Amino acid sequence: AADQENEQRRRLEQAAADALNNASEEVIKRNKLNQKKQQ
Repeated sequence: AADQENEQRRRLEQAAADALNNASEEVIKRNKLNQKKQQ
């Protein structure tokens, strides 16, 4: 049971990390687009 809980927690943490990475990439893409528009 403990192993299962650890596995679940690890998956949740991985999912959270993935979500953060995706959000960061979206922000970076948007910033690059905005910079192009300003030039």
